[in-house]
Amino acid sequence: MRAVVDTNVIAPGILSARGAARATLEAARHGQFEFVNSPVLMEELRDVLTRFTETAAAIEITRALEELAEVVQPSSVPRVSRDPDDDHVVAAALAGKLSIVVD
Repeated sequence: MRAVVDTNVIAPGILSARGAARATLEAARHGQFEFVNSPVLMEELRDVLTRFTETAAAIEITRALEELAEVVQPSSVPRVSRDPDDDHVVAAALAGKLSIVVD
């Protein structure tokens, strides 16, 4: 199974030692599903993490996730959501040929 995990799940999973968001990241880390993401979503994650941690730590965390994830480059971003940021999640799902989005 392959899935895109939205930033609003990844960030809490990184910042908290427990909960559903952490369990989702642990499942990806242990190969229970293939984690797919995009450069735009990784940049968004890095920006969110810098609100809660040092910039260097946010960059290091993002790089570690890039090694864990298959990073896909969407050719286009459809306008399907009220939140334009969510359109990038859909674009990554389409580029990665996924049927699952964790939001």
